[in-house]
Order: sequence, then C-alpha cells, then structure tokens
Amino acid sequence: MKWIEVDFKIPESELPLSDMLVAILADSGFDMFEEREQEGILAAFLPQLDFNQELLATIDLINEHKIPFSIIYHEEKNWNKEWETNFQPVQIAGKVNIRATFHPTDRSSAYEIIIDPEMSFGTGHHETTSGMIEMMLETNFPVKSVCDMGCGTGILAIMAEKLGAKEVIAVDNDPQCIANTMENLRRNNCNIVSVNKGDATYLSGKQFDIILANINRNVLLADMHLYSDSLSENGFLILSGFYSSDLKHILDSAGAYQLKPVALKEKNNWAIVKFHKDQKTE
Repeated sequence: MKWIEVDFKIPESELPLSDMLVAILADSGFDMFEEREQEGILAAFLPQLDFNQELLATIDLINEHKIPFSIIYHEEKNWNKEWETNFQPVQIAGKVNIRATFHPTDRSSAYEIIIDPEMSFGTGHHETTSGMIEMMLETNFPVKSVCDMGCGTGILAIMAEKLGAKEVIAVDNDPQCIANTMENLRRNNCNIVSVNKGDATYLSGKQFDIILANINRNVLLADMHLYSDSLSENGFLILSGFYSSDLKHILDSAGAYQLKPVALKEKNNWAIVKFHKDQKTE
C-alpha cells in the first residue's frame, strides 16, 4: 500500500497545537502520527487512496496559525520497524508500565500492559490515554461490569481486567481497531474481555457499572444519552478525548442526563472527567 506523509512544522512556542492538530487529523482520516521534537515536526500518515489535499485547506487550526506543511508520497514501507525505532515504554502514576513486545519486562510496576498499536490509537503516550488510566486507578473495578467504548488498541479494556473487573466489553467501529485489540488481548493473557464491532448504539438494552469513552467531543455529546441509559445506578462514566475548553459543554450535557462530575484531571489542555450516576429518587 502506498502512503501519504504530511509534515507540519509546529513552532516551539506553540507546541500545544500539536495535540490539537492530532485530534483534528484523526477525525479526518489520518491513521498514524509521529512527533519529531528536535525538528519541530508533526508527521501525519494515511493511505494515498484516502488522501484529499483540499481537506487540509478546510482545517481552521492550520489556517488560523498559518502552520506550514509539506506532502511526501511514500512507496511501501515497513511501518512496524519505523514505529519500533521511536516507541518508548510509558510509566503512569508509578504503578503502570506500558511497553511493546520488543521491550523488556519491568517487574517493579504493579501493572504491566503490552501494546503494539499498529494502526490503532492508544499507547499511553497521549495525555488522554494516560489520564484515563490514572482515573481508572482511582476507581473501584473489582467485580464490576465494564464497557470500553471506542477501544482503539484495547488498552483501557486490558487495564480494566487487570484492575479486577468481572466482565469487560470492548467496542469499536473500525475493523483495524477490532483486530488490533484482539491481538493485544492475546499478548496480555486477557480472559474476560470480549470485543464487538459497533458504535454507541451497541449499548442499547445493556447495563454496565463502569463505561469508559476516550473519543472526541462531538461523539461524546451525541452519545451521552446512550451512556447514561446504559450506566447502572451508582455507576461511573469516565470520559476524555476533548480539550479543557470544551469541558463546560461536556458537563452541561452529562448534567442533563443525571450524571454528576466527581473527579477531574487536566493535562496539557486535555480533560478527563469521572461522572457518577446518582441512584434514582421517587
């Protein structure tokens, strides 16, 4: 398969733009990203067949900040080898070590997750993923039923099993994410996680004690009613994938469905929120 690489030159004074641009480009079909900090480059990749150069001209962030970019056309490339060169293990809250199969085991960590992301998102490097895991560490998972909505690599579903959940359902609408999640479950010897292809409508008629969703603002807002309907009384909903500036929209939407915020983290302009579903009153 032939690939397109778009290299964005991010000024050192505006590095937070890099995370924002990744989120926007991911929603626009870009599959993989590489930050070359020494060069000040954010490289974004997608198959040539899916590339529409006119799309870049419609992205407000690029236009408003006059972010220069160049386009490179690649022939076949060993992306796994390329990724292995740059990927480093991640430590979260001094308790969780996230590594790839080619890294040695870190026996000093309470939990270890082995992730090879391939073409899916979720390695622990991004603030939303690490923030979700930090929030999960502060949540009671033993004997709980859990849904990881938009599972990507399956990293949150894997963490849920390691934290003692009794049942974990991982859901994604991307076949590549489904395949990647299943492979990562095998790598981590997971036994209670099942994987399903679909979107939030999968939740209809089901109940979970904890729902995890690290997606993006628009999807979270559109699906908030489904999260609430499928959350058990006294259950918890943990959300991320949106900027701190969008927090009010998320809080207002959740509040309309009787979801009360009980914990908040902010990391480099990204927000992670835990909501509690209050027991119904007459």
